Amino acid sequence: MLGVESSMTADESLLTRPKDVNDNQQLFRIQTDINTDNTQFSIKGLNYASQYASLYFVRLNLLRPRVLAAAQKRWSTVSSLPQHVPRVVDVQTGVLCYIIGTVFLDMSEKPNILDEVSREEWTALPTPKNKYVSEKDAVLLEDESGRIVLTGDIIKTTVFMTGVIAALLGSENQEGEFQVLDVCYAAFDPQPPLPISTDSDHPWIALVSGLNFEGDGQYDMRYELLRDFLTGESGTFQDQLKISHISRLVICGNTMAQLHVSAETLQKAKLKFHGPDPNEYNEWVVDTVDQFLVSVGQSMPVDVVPGATDPTTSFLPQQPIHSSIFHSACNLTSLSMVTNPYTATVGGTRQSLDDMYKMTNVAEGVDLASEVLKWGHVAPTAPDTLPCYPFSQNDPMVITVRPHLYIIGNQTKFDTKVIELCGDGEPTLETTRVILVPSFSNTGTVVLVNLATLDYKTVEFGTCI
Repeated sequence: MLGVESSMTADESLLTRPKDVNDNQQLFRIQTDINTDNTQFSIKGLNYASQYASLYFVRLNLLRPRVLAAAQKRWSTVSSLPQHVPRVVDVQTGVLCYIIGTVFLDMSEKPNILDEVSREEWTALPTPKNKYVSEKDAVLLEDESGRIVLTGDIIKTTVFMTGVIAALLGSENQEGEFQVLDVCYAAFDPQPPLPISTDSDHPWIALVSGLNFEGDGQYDMRYELLRDFLTGESGTFQDQLKISHISRLVICGNTMAQLHVSAETLQKAKLKFHGPDPNEYNEWVVDTVDQFLVSVGQSMPVDVVPGATDPTTSFLPQQPIHSSIFHSACNLTSLSMVTNPYTATVGGTRQSLDDMYKMTNVAEGVDLASEVLKWGHVAPTAPDTLPCYPFSQNDPMVITVRPHLYIIGNQTKFDTKVIELCGDGEPTLETTRVILVPSFSNTGTVVLVNLATLDYKTVEFGTCI
């Protein structure tokens, strides 16, 4: 055997920490004060006796004053001084005016209750479609008094959505249709400024979505890499220094994979408008999620937002996943089970955006999310084509203040866009960064956002053999 003489001195080793690093130096994670109070989305005392019509009237009554204020300001300089007509059935032919009501898309391809009936009777269902848009579609505006069909070139160039409250400037033509000249949406309360930080060490948050833990026992190293990255157990000292600036993890829906329920079980349980039954989940899945939440939650605060595949209600607003199913993680004070939608003072998830996507010709999710910020409602298509709770006194999904950060999870790819819109009565622009967080199980991507500047980074985890 050949001997090899070492060129290292006695005080050197391959495992020695770099000389520019103090052996006694400790890293502490940056802390941020974030209020995740989501009482507005919490449902107390479930009551399903109310009709969904009341939700539309509540939404209209909530937004009508704000829409009227914006319309009066927008059209006050029109030379002919159009007047507001309180009821759509009172518009007069050829008289310029503006009306306020709820937009309705009459779409022949849109699903209806007959689809639910056929599903119950186990007959063949229509083939699912990516888009419900067709040449036969019509746009209407309705209020408590009735409906009126909308027409005009602006109808073809503007994105309309069922359930949106809008003001329309125009006049009735000879065919009894309302010729639209301009559109106006609700005014917003002033957007508070981002907190000014004098410290160069700005806090960041990590956004991950679509973890989709499964119960088939398949091993995926990306989840271990993600855990080690978030907890600072991987990388160099400089990497760990950067990771210490990540103050929070937000899991944006679909922590668990889609539950595959047999036809026999589905028929027996009558799961029509209910979420997946927690009892159907593989115990291995729950234990795996529990271990992941414990390992990360011991290092940083974690917010878990439910998604379409998680064990909670399927209708909006989705209620928090019950923490008791996670035997160890439920004891962590750093773990927060929150609602969907979810807001934090310093972020819906995929269902509402996917549903709206089918109703328009808009190709990119960030562009559709931009329209949501104009409309002032997180899920306008609920309850028409998106299940939601039948609120009779309030609509918690109305947006009153534009957020600085609008996050939508479980997307096919990462995308982001900065939206600049004028605030009510303010000459300055209000800024919102829209972020589409891709499914981690498909892309291995985590998004990092600077809470002080709204800058972003993406980190991708992969496996090589």
